[in-house]
Amino acid sequence: MRQPIIACAFAAALILSAMPAPAQDAAPGSKDVTGLWLVKKKDVVVEIKPCAKNAETLCGHIAWLDPHAKLQVDALNPDVRLRDRPLCGIRVMWDMRADPAEAGVYDGEIYKANNGTTYSARIHRNAEGKLELRGYLGVPLFGKTAFLTPVAEGSYPLCIQRKARARKP
Repeated sequence: MRQPIIACAFAAALILSAMPAPAQDAAPGSKDVTGLWLVKKKDVVVEIKPCAKNAETLCGHIAWLDPHAKLQVDALNPDVRLRDRPLCGIRVMWDMRADPAEAGVYDGEIYKANNGTTYSARIHRNAEGKLELRGYLGVPLFGKTAFLTPVAEGSYPLCIQRKARARKP
């Protein structure tokens, strides 16, 4: 009676070991939203990490911008003084706080440079491993959802790193 059970367990182990492992950056069930995220148009990578002034919240900055993108500076910013600043490196997400009622969900603010508007936002990592970002004015019902794809470090030449190197003496 023991031999058939052992044979079944051995066969199952062989089958499972032959299956490819899931990608590390899209681990099933992962709720982590930090890291590098490529927008749908594939012209911007946003880096999400704990905010410098408050590690309990998350912030996002443009870490890579396609050199051929239509906007290279913050030309549509409502603050006229900021319209000449380069988009690469600017903060586009801030005060993202964990929702105490839903694990892996964060609420905060986002800035959309292609129209110069700030929105309330809700983010979480969906079952496919993508970042689901809902931007809205007032209530989430009247918003729009975008899906960002995780990218590995080194996939894009990060402008934040270029800026840091340029500042060093």
